[in-house]
Amino acid sequence: MSLPLEVAPKQMGQLPPSTSCNSMVANPINGASFTENQQIILDLVTGRGFLNPNSMYIRYRFTATGMGAGNGQMVTGAPVYGPLYQFQMLFNSQVVENIVDYNIYCNDITNLKIDAASKQGLSPAFGYGGATTVFGNMNSVNGRQLTVTPDAFPLSGPLPCLLSQSESYVPLFLFGGVRIILTLDTIANMFNTTNIPTGYTITNFELCYDVINFDPAVESYYASLANQAGKIVLKSSSVATGSQPVATGSSGSFQLPFNYRLASIKSLLLHNSPAVAPGATGTGKFCSLDVTTNNGDYQFEIGGVLYPPRSLSSVNNKAGILSELCLSLFGNRNIASSSLGLSPTTWNVTSASYPDGYSAPGMFIVGVNCERVPSSSSMLTGVSSLLAPINARININTATAQACQIRLFALYDALIEVDVNTREVKILQ
Repeated sequence: MSLPLEVAPKQMGQLPPSTSCNSMVANPINGASFTENQQIILDLVTGRGFLNPNSMYIRYRFTATGMGAGNGQMVTGAPVYGPLYQFQMLFNSQVVENIVDYNIYCNDITNLKIDAASKQGLSPAFGYGGATTVFGNMNSVNGRQLTVTPDAFPLSGPLPCLLSQSESYVPLFLFGGVRIILTLDTIANMFNTTNIPTGYTITNFELCYDVINFDPAVESYYASLANQAGKIVLKSSSVATGSQPVATGSSGSFQLPFNYRLASIKSLLLHNSPAVAPGATGTGKFCSLDVTTNNGDYQFEIGGVLYPPRSLSSVNNKAGILSELCLSLFGNRNIASSSLGLSPTTWNVTSASYPDGYSAPGMFIVGVNCERVPSSSSMLTGVSSLLAPINARININTATAQACQIRLFALYDALIEVDVNTREVKILQ
């Protein structure tokens, strides 16, 4: 007979007795203090153990100086990601991941996957609000208000990348060199013009991650599981980014091409931002607005197939765009169980209503799911753009009030292929 699950003894495996967890900290190899347009270069320790992907995070101290008075505003949404304009990862000196507008992407994902209450709880780490912010003020979780010079505060948060988004532990004992390069953004993009700083510095920058060490027998058996070509394949994910301009006063039908050559696109996110830098109340490129001004529609084309089959109308039902956005981020989860950090004010920012403001920046993001089977555990679940570019099709029936930059984030499956004999690592995307 079979016992009920409630009383059946649990069968649990045991860890090898020599298993240990080492918390690693990587410091920049090219300096101790960094400012705008500079690079932060970090090398990971490889040659032993397995990386726990969920353990990767960064921490550093940010100092803004030169403000004439208080009330200046850091308009980067999630301040922890604000300075990080570009992310690059290199395996054995070969670039395998290159994300431009990394701060915009991380800010959007933070806003779309963490609700306002959770952002309040994370505000001491992510940098929301400011030192004097009253808990419970939900408008404070969209940026940071500066004090008088100097304003110095610590920041910390996860680092989205190929390694941290791997679906299984990463065998660092089979890797050669792993390097991460972060390029910092300019002051003009990060702050509005009210009491703007004359400079900022980043110090005490650290990349933290856990390495799990098992018995040599475990590593040997793991390597023996390679396929016939001597490769072990891990599933991960990343994002491809690009942008196209739309001039002020534009109206009509637009088909904007994005030349991403990807084998498995899981979802697409469209971020429409003003082309101008932040003003006294605006948030510049970190704002995402409805470029149709509630009078148009959105659709994507990949390899001649339209996503979704019927265009998303900002005229007939703008709320439907939000439901599609939830499906693009959470797959086949119930739409009502999605965790979004949006509000009616941030969602309804349009081309005509910009500039928006520090307390309610634009978060109108168009998203569609492109997976053949949403949330499947199969190797490659998305659609391919290897033979043709991705086209963003936008119908604008009310002329744009200012020039805009249309950014497309393509979230895709990436396979990390590790050669157990040569330690060569390739990314199949």
